[in-house]
Amino acid sequence: MGNANSAMLENIVQGSNFDRDEVDRLRKRFMKLDKDNSGTIERDEFLSLPQVSSNPLATRMIAIFDEDGGGDVDFQEFVSGLSAFSSKGNKEEKLRFAFKVYDIDRDGYISNGELFIVLKMMVGSNLKDQQLQQIVDKTIMEADQDHDGKISFEEFTKMVENTDVSMSMTLGIAEIAEARPRISTVPHNNVAYTNGRPNIPTTVSTPQRGAAQAYTGRTRTGYRCRAQQLQPRLDLVTPKKPLAVDCEGVILEEEVGASKKGLGRVSIVNSEGQAVYDTFVYYPEDVPHRPPPQRLKLGVKYNDIKPTNGAQLISDVIKNVQALFDKAEIVVMHAASNDVQMLKGITWTNLTLYDTQTLPEYARLTSPDRPGLKFLTRMELGD
Repeated sequence: MGNANSAMLENIVQGSNFDRDEVDRLRKRFMKLDKDNSGTIERDEFLSLPQVSSNPLATRMIAIFDEDGGGDVDFQEFVSGLSAFSSKGNKEEKLRFAFKVYDIDRDGYISNGELFIVLKMMVGSNLKDQQLQQIVDKTIMEADQDHDGKISFEEFTKMVENTDVSMSMTLGIAEIAEARPRISTVPHNNVAYTNGRPNIPTTVSTPQRGAAQAYTGRTRTGYRCRAQQLQPRLDLVTPKKPLAVDCEGVILEEEVGASKKGLGRVSIVNSEGQAVYDTFVYYPEDVPHRPPPQRLKLGVKYNDIKPTNGAQLISDVIKNVQALFDKAEIVVMHAASNDVQMLKGITWTNLTLYDTQTLPEYARLTSPDRPGLKFLTRMELGD
């Protein structure tokens, strides 16, 4: 029996972009999701996977993973579906998975009706059906090179050739197997839109710039401010409304010749521009830490990270941030990977995380370069 299981796993490895160790880790993750020990993951169990549940196209992803149409996903289908998201997956694999999202009837083409259905899942009630249909008609017209009224895979590939599909459809094995945060790149139904742009707090209102540090942890004019909101304001957090977060780093000197980045300051504002939490951070005495030299002018200074000057213990800060995140459920950052690294200890399972540096609505404005925070600030607030 053991040999049979081993042979089955080897076959799965050979048919995927994962090695044996990665497949073993995915197996453990699969078994945790399979709460009824049926050997398959049903819809509700699949939706407990954070990378799926936070995606408005979750039902389409489940349908693609369920290759045999049986209504559930076995381990081989689970690995096969995730394989396209592996960092070792090639661009064509990722494009084919993306194409399948729209090709609902699996006939090898994206019809006008299919495109409408999928886009409706993405935008929810943010666009009227008539407006959405106009977008669909225009998209089909521009992509349909042979004028047959539908989009083939080749036409789809050409349509998205300037889109970084490889980046947006890549998950690390740690993200998949250990439920680390996945940065969402699709619109969220609870985020309002104006002129096609999402109203998410990349910046804060002018009167609040001093208090909330204009989201970047410093004022618009460049001078430094003291932390303005030392106690977390849960009363200013509304469920399903985003919180904007920015972190300033310190260097943790754990041993001679080795260091890593820690949290020196966290600033959080709500979608109304109100300061929800803004504090400097200190670590226990047995964890030496210092500000990074290159950030001394505008970032964290030595006096900032002293408890006598109001800095808060890292464990207390993480606890407070977690409480705010859990209530809001939607978090917005810029260049999020750095801030996520500094917020070690946060549980991201039930959170939707947006990165304004990679969100398509903003990224396409400066393509092929990623938009900087100063650019977004000027765009939202003006000069």
